[in-house]
Amino acid sequence: MERFSYENAVTVADAVSMLKAENVSVLAGGTDILNLMKKNALTNPPRKLVKIKNIPELDIISEDAQGLTIGATTKLLYKEKREYLLRHSRR
Repeated sequence: MERFSYENAVTVADAVSMLKAENVSVLAGGTDILNLMKKNALTNPPRKLVKIKNIPELDIISEDAQGLTIGATTKLLYKEKREYLLRHSRR
């Protein structure tokens, strides 16, 4: 596995700023990208990973006139969130 740097974004503005660099990938809690990097399975592995898991604004489920918004780090396993989605989904 090639060397890479790691940064922890705590706001959306932080993440946007960090992601402007070249060859950067988002780390949102899963380890898929790390596993791929360990296996050298990426043709162009990132040189930096930006963790977005700790950004509160990305852990949301909301609905407005435009539709339903599910944040990038929302854990859908939470019972109350799953129930909210089921109640508000189009069938």
